Amino acid sequence: MYLEYLGGENLDSWVTLPNGRHQAVDEIITRFKGDDGLNYTFVFYPGFTCDGGSVPWCFRWFVPSWSATNHELNIAFALHDGLYATELLPRRAADDLLESMLYVAGLNQLSASTVKWAVCNYGKSHYGKSHDTFEDGLFFKMARYKL
Repeated sequence: MYLEYLGGENLDSWVTLPNGRHQAVDEIITRFKGDDGLNYTFVFYPGFTCDGGSVPWCFRWFVPSWSATNHELNIAFALHDGLYATELLPRRAADDLLESMLYVAGLNQLSASTVKWAVCNYGKSHYGKSHDTFEDGLFFKMARYKL
């Protein structure tokens, strides 16, 4: 499944917590158009937290983990965390969406595909509601609709 990014609202409504996680302070909305003919809306409610990209420090020159100015990068990582916590999309679709959002955020093909490769090989064990230790699924919703 391919989802085309259509934009969003309040993309910069994040605060960094003392533990290094990032929390939505306002309702953040992102919209996508799917190749299945449906439109998708993802909503982060105040209280949703994520750790950004789980990029080791030594590789952050190659792929940043979070950005004060690149809101699409932050949404890419937060959206992936939300989808992994809720299982609203299959894991492969969540990983594909992460890669395409990293392109939207301005990462080059090598960086974006490397992140996807790392997630597919090392992050897949975190997929599923049973791994949602922060209960982010309570603060993240998806709606599908046809126009």
